[in-house]
Amino acid sequence: MLAIQRAAAHYQRPFTPHETIIIGDTVMDIECARAVGAQAVAVCTGFESREILSAAEPDALLDDLTTLLNWIG
Repeated sequence: MLAIQRAAAHYQRPFTPHETIIIGDTVMDIECARAVGAQAVAVCTGFESREILSAAEPDALLDDLTTLLNWIG
C-alpha cells in the first residue's frame, strides 16, 4: 500500500489497487500484490525458482521483463 501511496503523491493522482501491478521476483512480492488487491507479475530473474514462483499463483510468470509489455497488452 505504501508504494501505491507514494505513486499517488508523485503523480498527484490516486491509484486504485485494480490499476496497480506489483512486479517482483519473490513469493513475497506476489503476496504483497495480493494483500493490496493488485495484479502480481513474477519474474524469474532472482533466486527463487520458476516452480516456487508458479506455486504462489501470480497473474503472470515471466522469464524476464522483455515480455512485460506483451502481457500488459
